[in-house]
Amino acid sequence: MKNRGKNPFVDRGYHLLGAGLVVALTLTAGVKSIRANASQLEKGLSESREPVPIESVVSSPERDTPEPIEPKPTYDSVLVERAQKFIDCYSAGPAPMTAEQIITSSRKTGTSLKMYMINNAREGHFGTLGRAVPTRNSCNVRNMDDGTNEYKNSWEAGLDRFGYLIANEYFPGETPSFEKFIARDFRRPDGKRYMRDKDAKEISLSIEKTYDEVMGDRG
Repeated sequence: MKNRGKNPFVDRGYHLLGAGLVVALTLTAGVKSIRANASQLEKGLSESREPVPIESVVSSPERDTPEPIEPKPTYDSVLVERAQKFIDCYSAGPAPMTAEQIITSSRKTGTSLKMYMINNAREGHFGTLGRAVPTRNSCNVRNMDDGTNEYKNSWEAGLDRFGYLIANEYFPGETPSFEKFIARDFRRPDGKRYMRDKDAKEISLSIEKTYDEVMGDRG
């Protein structure tokens, strides 16, 4: 019996089938590789991306946060009116400071309003006469007889300078008062006097009478 030869069609079928399997396996491996690369790329992007704070997305401080508004101080209208009247009595022209500014400084430093008003009237006539004018130092604090001056950037700064000086150097540990200031002859605990004017006491007591008349129960 003769051996049969190989069927060329069968052999070609096997070859085609094998080639198809190779292509399929190659495509499958390629898809997996693409997916793996995409996953790595996405992971890398997510790690490199900086997180955005929630608050920066929700609101912008520059646009949404209002500027803090300091409450305006309240004043007794009668007190202000009478204080301004007293200022006008001793000013040589329009004063560069107001009753409200003096009251505010008095509250801030703890030195009585009476001390402020009488010393301002005696020393610089509320910033309208003498060396108090160019220095904005209405009570002439450290404006010395030798010509040395202490300059301030504003009248408010000059008022505060006086109030803190009286509270810290003339009445340390106690409440400043005009009556004690007079009784001690304007002297600090170490004996140094506020001014050299020998008539300062008499002048101050005279001004006090006007102050009491003008201010009444608000003095």
